[in-house]
Amino acid sequence: MEVKKFSATGKHLRLVLDEADVEGIPRRAISNWVTNLDQAYEKMGELMGGYPYNGNIITIASVADYPGGWAVAGNPILWYKPYIKQELQAIASSGTWSFGIMHELGHDFILENSNTQWVFHEEMFANFRMYYAVEKLNATTQQDRIYKGRELEAFYKTNGEGSYAPGE
Repeated sequence: MEVKKFSATGKHLRLVLDEADVEGIPRRAISNWVTNLDQAYEKMGELMGGYPYNGNIITIASVADYPGGWAVAGNPILWYKPYIKQELQAIASSGTWSFGIMHELGHDFILENSNTQWVFHEEMFANFRMYYAVEKLNATTQQDRIYKGRELEAFYKTNGEGSYAPGE
């Protein structure tokens, strides 16, 4: 049996999910989110001085088989099906931009032909690239709570696991 697909394409990113993943989610919310991710992509490109995959559209695709994490960077970004609907509901209800997907997009910005090879600890730098976009765009994201723009600094400084100044 063939699974019906849902697709939404922006300037830089394409969402390809199973139709069941988006059931009950307003299409406008998904479209707005893809536009937000396009803006995050542009800010990460601004920071890094270039774009991954020669500037080709990056697909975010649902996968039924565990790809190795909640989502896994690359082109396509593989998004594990059990997490998609809940994340899309959060995006639709709160306007968040998806910490997890933006983090994976940040991984895609390891640019081979760039003089900005900042790969000291890639998990940290994926978050750094994501934080830059969140701050510059005043984006809303969610970790232990909802953060707007620069407020996300509190997650890394005091709120998150392994934060560098807990209890301040």
